[in-house]
Amino acid sequence: MKLRHFALSLAAVSVLSACNLTDDNDKEVNALEEQVAALQAQLDTLNEASVSDLASLQATADAMQAELSAMETALAALQAQSDASTASEDVIALQAEIDTLQAELEALMATAPILGSAGTEGANILAKDSDNILRFAVFPDTQGRDDDNMIVYADVDRDGNTLAVKEYIGVDYNGDGYYDAGTESQNDAVKEGDWDEDGISYLVNVMDPFHPFIETDDAGEPIVVAPEDRQDFGPDWKVLPLPLVEAVTDKMIELGVDMVLATGDITEYRAESDYVQWMEKVAQPLIDAGVSIFPARGNHEVVNGRNWPAWFTNEQEWERQSVNNVYNDINPYDGYEQVDFDQGYRLYQAYTGALVQEHLDAGTAVGFPGAEDLVYYVIKDKTLFIALDFYFAELYSSAYRGTWTILHEWLTEVITTNAADVDHIVAFGHEPLSTKKRPQTYQVEIYDAYVAERLSLEAALEEAQATLDNAVAGDASDEEIAVYTNAVEAATSAYEELEEPSLNGYDIGQLGYLQLQDEADPGLASDILNLFNDYKVTYVAGHDHQYARSLIHPSVEDKDTANGFTQIIGGNASWKAYEDLYGMHDEHETGLFINNFYDTITGGNLTNSEGTSYASVTSDLGNGISFVVVEINGRQITTKSYFADHTLTEVDMNLGAYYDYTQNSWCTFSGDYMVTGSVTTETCAEVEWQVLDENTRTTDATMRVVAPDQNYYAHSKASSDDGYIGSEATIIDGYNLTYNSSYAASVGEVERLRELLTMSWFVDDDATTLSDVLQISGNQTQEGSYFDQYGYVSLPTVDVDNSTLAQGESASLIYVNQNGEEVNNPTHVTRDGVFNKGTDIETSLNPDIVNGNPSGNDANWTERYLDDGLDFADAMTLVFTAPEGETLTDLTIGRYNEATESWVPAFVDECYIESGYSDHYSVYYRLTDQHPEGGFQVSNCQQRYWGYVKDSHTIWGFIHTDGKFAVIEK
Repeated sequence: MKLRHFALSLAAVSVLSACNLTDDNDKEVNALEEQVAALQAQLDTLNEASVSDLASLQATADAMQAELSAMETALAALQAQSDASTASEDVIALQAEIDTLQAELEALMATAPILGSAGTEGANILAKDSDNILRFAVFPDTQGRDDDNMIVYADVDRDGNTLAVKEYIGVDYNGDGYYDAGTESQNDAVKEGDWDEDGISYLVNVMDPFHPFIETDDAGEPIVVAPEDRQDFGPDWKVLPLPLVEAVTDKMIELGVDMVLATGDITEYRAESDYVQWMEKVAQPLIDAGVSIFPARGNHEVVNGRNWPAWFTNEQEWERQSVNNVYNDINPYDGYEQVDFDQGYRLYQAYTGALVQEHLDAGTAVGFPGAEDLVYYVIKDKTLFIALDFYFAELYSSAYRGTWTILHEWLTEVITTNAADVDHIVAFGHEPLSTKKRPQTYQVEIYDAYVAERLSLEAALEEAQATLDNAVAGDASDEEIAVYTNAVEAATSAYEELEEPSLNGYDIGQLGYLQLQDEADPGLASDILNLFNDYKVTYVAGHDHQYARSLIHPSVEDKDTANGFTQIIGGNASWKAYEDLYGMHDEHETGLFINNFYDTITGGNLTNSEGTSYASVTSDLGNGISFVVVEINGRQITTKSYFADHTLTEVDMNLGAYYDYTQNSWCTFSGDYMVTGSVTTETCAEVEWQVLDENTRTTDATMRVVAPDQNYYAHSKASSDDGYIGSEATIIDGYNLTYNSSYAASVGEVERLRELLTMSWFVDDDATTLSDVLQISGNQTQEGSYFDQYGYVSLPTVDVDNSTLAQGESASLIYVNQNGEEVNNPTHVTRDGVFNKGTDIETSLNPDIVNGNPSGNDANWTERYLDDGLDFADAMTLVFTAPEGETLTDLTIGRYNEATESWVPAFVDECYIESGYSDHYSVYYRLTDQHPEGGFQVSNCQQRYWGYVKDSHTIWGFIHTDGKFAVIEK
């Protein structure tokens, strides 16, 4: 925080010296002296003060400056009648005190608070030895869709007798085997022309979802369900994707998370029914498990994108997704006019906002003045969490200035005030800084170019038409008229063929909005980006319905470097999905991982054996769910993206699909819909969660961004303070040959993703290790797959005739060696879109394959590639300095085996060679399966060699996994 300069000018001192000060003036000087004394007392304890104290100090300084200015003006007015003053020495002494005070304040301004300087003390401790782990999860977008997929209605009773009434068959929300809200609304005010104008809901038995029927009473009359008794939701209302969100919720609880950050879009059209479902199916199970929930609003909680005022009444003139569409005791708009548009704020306050209010009331959260339950911060276990709302500006101030403009000073104060006392800062909101489904700021120029071209074509068409009209009116020849007619047709065709670019207005991500607001507030974008970068903020968002991890950089010069802060887009728990349209930001982002979860199914009607269409499947649904868990261990932060494939659709929900908590399974039903005598079958399949992406680092880690085909070289040394031994290690060789690439459709570019290599140091109480523990991360995340815009992986195929592996779409299948020759990438991966981490060195050696060297262009390499399905990272050569006083040949580099919780050798004895490391061993120099120094060739050991360098007392060897490494005894 900058403390503004204040002091009496020399001119003021001379005026004071020349003035005949009255008693009143003496009193003012005395009062000023007292203020300086009080301020000096504050400075005496400044080293123990927090930055919040400095804010108070600044206010005092400002007040003093105002008083000093007033004094200067008053004294100048007295100069004409002044004579020598006995108080001049007092004033000069006062100026000396102020000069001293000013010097101290300037020294204070020169020192910014350092992240974690008063946080975790001592050396980094391994998570296995820590008793203070904080885990938080990111709950992504969950909004549902209309429950309107069924075509056939129930019109029979239990015995199959046709009734005089019929009823819609919607989702059995509460799982009681009945659907009771088929009137399409929970109130009886339906639109004229509805098939069910009477507004009556009949009770439908859906215990056998392929043979539903209407329940009747003893007299054979259909049972009617009153609006206040309905437990399900009408077909024009959104229903959460229950099997998906329940699976995510259950997995978060299983993983033992302490907190959940909900990044918004829990509703689709800002309907109360969505809120009710989310609170019951997501929030309540988490709360029952002791998990704290901290929400931020999404754009769908704010606007519906259609007829805003129509959402504020139960008297629906348009659609049923109203904000007051649930019969309960909550009616946030009671007494308000339909036109009182408030961005859904009162509805938010009644549900998810109430969770924030509980934290505010308990004093565990601190809100932004005027929007406390929308923008707030929480400190938990030395981690600062800041919730951002990008839509509150109009509620906060009628003079719209933009969210970032309003929050600029507050964000700066919150971060700098708390930075020293926390190890990590997490900011979360709905929209990413850099979005993958929307254009970047400068790409809006594409739309401007389109408008200019459209106007030009319109003018050309008008001119051609005018020429034709004049020709016809002037009795031109048939030949001339034919020429002019052809010109009109050509101009018309050009105008009609011009396609409007899919820019979606100015939905350009928060980085785009930040840059737009910077035009009115110059320096704003730089201030915010540098603030987040200086304090290594982890920025978490939703909105894109996909998972992505990247670095956001404060300037274009920092792109592809480690000078940036992490952005995480938290995944997807809804039906909705998006293509990768715009990819990574050209100037401010380095892409590290992306997965889109998009299925290009065409949808269409489902038909039974009798030829009756009974349901309509929506196209373009997501084919996977995902979420993020972040683990905080002191200075260490680890992010994991969990992912599970599925083929569920909304129709499956109508047909009884559900999540089985006891078995961690998705259960679905199949059969011949409403065909008499057919059998309905229930099938359950376990939800197969897998870690899609993982990265870990400490705040004091050595970090490098490694581009495709770039060397991994990095050197790192543990501190000799805080209990470390002071070990050092170097990655001296290895290349990033195995990288993912992703196609961004709207810009037509294939992006080759980077890797963020980190080297973090820990101490370990295990007597097995003779050095500090080095954790390497960032190499074993990408396995060389090519993702198209929908997230599909183009799988490489084996050319059976030539016994070779076809290149497919992935650029990482081959690389160019030092001689300019294309050779196969020897990295042992399956390129199926998921990194199935191999941890056993012996397995990757494939001892059953004779001379199974992975480096050449032969069929043997193909066999390795397909043999065991495990994935290993690019080969890197790690050099570890051995402890002094130890016999080098008694040592090796150990790798911590997470499964057995023990240290094991990272290398096998068979691959030891009596040689220091040579770049001839490097994969980059490999030309054939024969080692260039043939005498040192060992079968099955290329890129597996290890050895000693006695002169430098070091151990070297190839590693192929992320993990923890240390020097151990053989």
